[in-house]
Amino acid sequence: MATSGPKRAVLVLAAAIAAAAGWGAWSAHQRAELRRAASALVQEASAGLRDGLRAHPGSGGGLARLDAEAAGLDARLADFERVKTAPGRSLAYAAEEYALSARQILRELAREERARQRVDEGARALAQHMNYANRRTADFLRRALQIKDDLEKRYFDYGVAAGALAHELDAFPDARAKLAAQVDASALLDEGLAADARRRASESAERVADEMRRARGMSTR
Repeated sequence: MATSGPKRAVLVLAAAIAAAAGWGAWSAHQRAELRRAASALVQEASAGLRDGLRAHPGSGGGLARLDAEAAGLDARLADFERVKTAPGRSLAYAAEEYALSARQILRELAREERARQRVDEGARALAQHMNYANRRTADFLRRALQIKDDLEKRYFDYGVAAGALAHELDAFPDARAKLAAQVDASALLDEGLAADARRRASESAERVADEMRRARGMSTR
């Protein structure tokens, strides 16, 4: 027996309501999953960056920690791609930008520390060479120039690394601000710690510059 027009309309409406309810439930599930994933990403980024900043400049495993924290964020960001397209993209993009900024700072911290260590090694090599008793032979002067040129190259590389680190630290507050209104403040890196890191990076650059001035003075005596 054929379904009457009114009854068919009721069935169609009921089906539409059920579909809308199902979609709404699925959409809510996606939003909840995104919020959980974003929260986990932000918390891990903050914790990794906090540990990295405290270890820099460091010794005895500091570089290994920076590398490990950056690699961990790489893996977390790859996982986050799976839920990033869910409803609530503003949160997704802000969380991703925050984590990307934290990861890049970790990478630049490691790069700057490696470059700084190379400058330290070059300056020590020059100081040791300049302490030789016989300082007027042709071989001594030739070797001194070689070490000095190598040290200048190392210092140039350090300057590039230090500049990149300063740039990333300066950009971080913007990434943090975009996320601050969407997540609990306790999940974010403390603003004071980020500012202190920028100050310490500047002080570190000045110490290396002082070391280079002393090295240049030795090489011309």
